[in-house]
Amino acid sequence: SLAVVISDLLDDPDSVVRGLKHLRFRGTDVIVFQLLDPHEIQFPFRGASRFTDVESDDAVTADPARVRAGYLEQMAALRGRYERELKGAGIDFLTLDTSKPLDFALLAYLDARSRRK
Repeated sequence: SLAVVISDLLDDPDSVVRGLKHLRFRGTDVIVFQLLDPHEIQFPFRGASRFTDVESDDAVTADPARVRAGYLEQMAALRGRYERELKGAGIDFLTLDTSKPLDFALLAYLDARSRRK
């Protein structure tokens, strides 16, 4: 069987990794696409801003210049953790940027995958 997960993966990484590894352990071929908005990747905001979580409606006001470095560091660490742990478990992992055409990224991935198998 095959499971394809398309998500921002902005959740508890322990739970996410545990669940995906469980699928792989049961023999399922797992492909994970982390889909992120360019603003989540680059954090280009300027001036005091209010950020609202679309899932919980929680809001935070922050000065992007003061939090940018920490935010980018945490995002890189999260993406690195997913890549390390998922690939280590035999799970294909790829981060996609929503500003780029999804079909081209998927076709490139599938072509590379077919040459590996």
